[in-house]
Amino acid sequence: MIDVAPLTRPAWADEAQQLPTLLRDMGLEGADRDEEVKGAFLAAIDELGGEDGSLGRTLIPTVVRTPIDWRWPTLSLRLPPLIEVVGVEDRSSGSWAVVDGAEWEVDGDRFHWRGTTGWGRDARIVAHHGYLDEGDSKATPRTTVPARLPAALRLMTRQIVDGRTDARALSIRTLLSGLKVYR
Repeated sequence: MIDVAPLTRPAWADEAQQLPTLLRDMGLEGADRDEEVKGAFLAAIDELGGEDGSLGRTLIPTVVRTPIDWRWPTLSLRLPPLIEVVGVEDRSSGSWAVVDGAEWEVDGDRFHWRGTTGWGRDARIVAHHGYLDEGDSKATPRTTVPARLPAALRLMTRQIVDGRTDARALSIRTLLSGLKVYR
């Protein structure tokens, strides 16, 4: 099995680093509501990202293990954006083992099986997915967090803390409209 180190949580998604900005934006500095605001920020991230999130993509950099569907030699990796494929594992011998990199390749977010053996075996792709801070050594234009995402998270956090929905809901939908993945 591939031992994958988790990536560092980016500053844009770190509730402790975002707290001063969130409190200032909501006029809550000194109001002793830090934990409530941090919880609302994390809830907003959970609402949007991951397997069950409304955007259909990974927000926080994480390891995703994707089973290989052998009906297709090429497959689009789910939960974009893809940061990097760490490797491929198979369980042909009973336990997970690393597959030689010469048997597969990645082009953008598309995985191609090049091997002539292995069809039908229990295999999975191990990859890092999510958005990174600009300037991160692994960041690319596709994996750098779009400015509208943190803006939408701030609006959603405020909406959760205030307990009301208003024109912000339309603003949030507008900010996020281009990020939704349809599959």
